[in-house]
Amino acid sequence: MHKDTLRLILFIECNLRCTYCCNDNEKFSSMFLKARFNEINFDKYENICITGGEPFLYKKLLYWVLNKIPTRQSIYLYTNGLRISNGDIGKLQRYPNIKCINVGLHTSKQLNGVNKNLELHLPVRFMAQESKLESFIKLYPERLNRENVKSWRLNECNLLNEDWILLEDIVLDLLKY
Repeated sequence: MHKDTLRLILFIECNLRCTYCCNDNEKFSSMFLKARFNEINFDKYENICITGGEPFLYKKLLYWVLNKIPTRQSIYLYTNGLRISNGDIGKLQRYPNIKCINVGLHTSKQLNGVNKNLELHLPVRFMAQESKLESFIKLYPERLNRENVKSWRLNECNLLNEDWILLEDIVLDLLKY
């Protein structure tokens, strides 16, 4: 099968500690290819999914990566949304190839910490575990609905059309701080 999507894992660190995280599951983390940023052939992919851990933990690194990805590729950013400021929203609007910000919802109170301006200024899709989807929509009807929420199932991390690459680069480590 042709792999049209690169899931670019900037780093594993996250501000949440979800027990079901694919990054902490040996079944999935063992599939990560490790590469330096300059070794990645972005031309092989139509879509680039930037994820972590939590990409907004190290914003300098995130924006460095966004600036380096060719503008012809569609970017999908995966985050828990808790560290996105109004300044970040303004910066993200400057990247026309960002097609969607995917905000993973993991707890019932989490959406309270996600900047409400995010979905007003950028394309956002919320993602919730299938078993929690209905309760989240009922809890936040002013922000969540069937059109902007997608469900996912536990242990269904691997998609056949994706390569997963975990960045391994001293330069990127320096950009974190």
